[in-house]
Amino acid sequence: MAEKMEQLFQDEMEKAKHEEAIERLCSEFPDRSDFVRSCYLEVLGKVATDATIRTYLPVLITREVKTLLKIQELTNSD
Repeated sequence: MAEKMEQLFQDEMEKAKHEEAIERLCSEFPDRSDFVRSCYLEVLGKVATDATIRTYLPVLITREVKTLLKIQELTNSD
């Protein structure tokens, strides 16, 4: 698993940016931190391989994770 995670990042600076994004999401959704981390890394894995410009990946993935959290919240509230 750790090897696969390392393949997601081009360098340590990119890894740090993604970790910061994950930490911000976890502080925003403290009761969902395990889901946030796994969801973020799953989305990153799907997107990162095709991304030619990686600068905005943390922003885009954060938005996607927030959307997934809202969808999950709506489906669980029924």
